[in-house]
Amino acid sequence: MGDLVRAKHHIGVQYPFMTNLLTICRKALDFQARIYIPGHGPLLDIADLREIVEYLEFIQFKVRERFERGMTVDEATDDLLSSLERFQDYAGAENLWFTVKMLFCEFAGDKEDYVRRDYPAYLAKQWRLHHQVRQCHPRLFAFKGVA
Repeated sequence: MGDLVRAKHHIGVQYPFMTNLLTICRKALDFQARIYIPGHGPLLDIADLREIVEYLEFIQFKVRERFERGMTVDEATDDLLSSLERFQDYAGAENLWFTVKMLFCEFAGDKEDYVRRDYPAYLAKQWRLHHQVRQCHPRLFAFKGVA
């Protein structure tokens, strides 16, 4: 599975689009493997991968709603972080901005404005988000002893 997914972890989908990632995950499910090997984190089983697909579909749906309401990427991310439902205990909430950004590009048909196009700006944004999300949404980190 490479660096594409992790169990119980918010990923920062950057490029290519979420539709492609969902296609890959669904194809991997078709293998019915006992073990899937992610690039980071513990090994995955088929139940983990099914949950990852559910998570990706949830995020895609929720971000589409916010895109259609005309929210900005920042507004949509902040709103999404307040309504993660059963996925609120996933680690890495600060990564969601990148997923929201990529989904907005995907929905708009924009294949040029991906987040790593300007790598130094990407790293700076990642550092800022690491601190901002923890300040604005401490409940997403408090239960992990990271508040």
